Amino acid sequence: MNLSTGPRVVIDTNVLISGFYWSGTPKQIIRLWLKGKFRLYASPGTAAELISLLIRFEVPQAKIRNIKKILTTHSIRIIPQQKVILCRDPKDNQFLELCLAASADYLVTGDKDLLVLKKFGQTQIFSPKQFLGRITK
Repeated sequence: MNLSTGPRVVIDTNVLISGFYWSGTPKQIIRLWLKGKFRLYASPGTAAELISLLIRFEVPQAKIRNIKKILTTHSIRIIPQQKVILCRDPKDNQFLELCLAASADYLVTGDKDLLVLKKFGQTQIFSPKQFLGRITK
């Protein structure tokens, strides 16, 4: 297992999918994560959302198994204990709950409803570009 002692990070589902499938900033973030530059946290709910979207996008089962294996071996799984009701879209609250449970330093998202918060407790909420600029300093 390659878990760093760097910042604690939560990455939303769409950024992860973009990172696994396209080039650009999300792909660079995935590479840094797999090199151990930060610790990625996932919950059963966020992992299930990722897998559900991959199935909906008709990603081949072999690729889904590979992504599940990467997530299992390179992230820290945590079960949030506190409910958060803050976001316009209730599905976004699970990322804030995970940030709270993980004492995350960063939430990386492209979701405008989350980005507008800028901060949640101790967690700074960054776009992929902002996070990449911070993590590669």
